[in-house]
Amino acid sequence: MSPPFKITALFAALAFLGTGCATAGPQAFVYEPFVPEGKPFPKGVERPDLALPLPPGAIDRSPAGNPKNTRQLFVDPAFIKQALDTPSPEPWVWERFYEFFSWSEDDVEQEFWKVFREHLRRGGPPNEKELAAFIDHVKKNMVFVEGGSFWFGDWGAREGQPGPVTGDDNNKPPQYVTVSSFSIYRTQVTYGDYDVYSRARNGKFMGEGESYEIKFRFPNYPILSARWDEAKGYCQWLAKLTGEPFDLPTETQWEYAARDGGKEVYFAGPFPFGDTPMRDHLENHGRRLSASELTSRPVGSYGTGLLGIADMVGYEREWVNDWYAPDIFGRDHAVDPRGPVSGSERVVRFGSSGMFETAVSRRGEDPDEEFIGFRCALNRLSPWR
Repeated sequence: MSPPFKITALFAALAFLGTGCATAGPQAFVYEPFVPEGKPFPKGVERPDLALPLPPGAIDRSPAGNPKNTRQLFVDPAFIKQALDTPSPEPWVWERFYEFFSWSEDDVEQEFWKVFREHLRRGGPPNEKELAAFIDHVKKNMVFVEGGSFWFGDWGAREGQPGPVTGDDNNKPPQYVTVSSFSIYRTQVTYGDYDVYSRARNGKFMGEGESYEIKFRFPNYPILSARWDEAKGYCQWLAKLTGEPFDLPTETQWEYAARDGGKEVYFAGPFPFGDTPMRDHLENHGRRLSASELTSRPVGSYGTGLLGIADMVGYEREWVNDWYAPDIFGRDHAVDPRGPVSGSERVVRFGSSGMFETAVSRRGEDPDEEFIGFRCALNRLSPWR
């Protein structure tokens, strides 16, 4: 893992340059609330060729009381490149990105995205050595799940049980199913993973042009905004690259893994279920690895279940392979069932930050919906060595 950013090493992705008096020349300013306490002010790098004055009528003072009407904005390519390559950067790094996109104009943002694309492209498609290293990384990230039978859906709603787990109507009565052995990503697919795919196909990078997403776009953070076809495309590319049957997990595979092999549990992971909202458990656990609020954190922030699969409960929703229908439950015993053959929505699964969203919670979403992540499954009956 790369060392964390040192504020004395680089200036931020932006700087405000006060013109000051004509004889003094430009002076570097820093937006005071975003300077880490106890750290020295960084020195600005004068780049008048990339500078852009704030528009007429802009608010003339920052929350810290500094005048802003004489400031200018510039892009620092060195900072952007290091930020994009740094796993789990300190919070002030993404706060700088927030600051940048809060004040920048279109011309400056276009310069930012140019640096973004050129750096992530890294001169072209990944070479054989890079792809071999990536395949090795994927192998290490796979968790083998021994197949078995379980009650798919709200297992508490079947006859003779004390009562349903959720108040949802679309996951009951449960269906008894058998799932063949398979493997699944230990974590959600990260930006670092997807960047290899984007380079290989010379495609658009995830988060490109999205000012909100760039604040959390670091190599070991889960993807925030995949559409269903983008998630499916990545898993299919992985199948072509490795010669192994990768795909998005089916809905039954996802739930079987999320419930530690079909156990009758609300969540797989180190969380109790009681009067304390799940959001509070997640926040207390995730804060150990990230100082950011409960929006996005590095993969692995929310612990693992007994199978070793991470973050099946957490902030992120996940695409699965199936078309959505609200009435697929209560049927006869099935082996490796799949959803409807067609539909208008795809299934999204999650044990999320709400109090009543568990490993049996399910939703249907438009395939073009964003702000959803994913992980891939490997449909082979033995571990991938």
